[in-house]
Amino acid sequence: DSRPQQLTRSRNDDIHPSWSENQNLLAFSRFNSMDGLWQIWVMDYQTRTLSYITEGLFPEFRPVKETDANGKTIYTIAYQRHRNRDVPWYSIWTIVVHMGKDGAVEAVSSPREIVANAEWAAITPAWNPNGEYLVFATVRKSPIAQWQARIYRADDIWVIRRDGTDLTQITGHSAPDWN
Repeated sequence: DSRPQQLTRSRNDDIHPSWSENQNLLAFSRFNSMDGLWQIWVMDYQTRTLSYITEGLFPEFRPVKETDANGKTIYTIAYQRHRNRDVPWYSIWTIVVHMGKDGAVEAVSSPREIVANAEWAAITPAWNPNGEYLVFATVRKSPIAQWQARIYRADDIWVIRRDGTDLTQITGHSAPDWN
């Protein structure tokens, strides 16, 4: 069927959908109006079962098929998460999930912070095609950025290996770089 289908019916905002590499799962961000935080949810596309995963924004499934030691399919999701410091400072995290019982998706690991910095927020992660690197934008905690009201606009683009090593700045000019 090629007609659009509504997949979620929350009273809160659902944004930024991301497919797993096999298109069985759909991750997205949902605003929780009760506590004012964004959350990562995953839907089993076949059963439409929804599972809460963790706090965070802009989930991105790793685009590579993964299996654990037992041969079970696992999925790595990268996302930005609030660091509970000067608002709106975020860092980049990953979490590994798998299909659990009854169509529910369950976390296999605890959330892992990949990159954080005291001078900038790390936002909007995306995987490279082979899933070995994450690219993300930063928002600097500088007087000039605050004076120019760039608090929600990115300053530079960076890349880092999925294990949190080899942090490399890609852009460095004064104009903001975004997404």
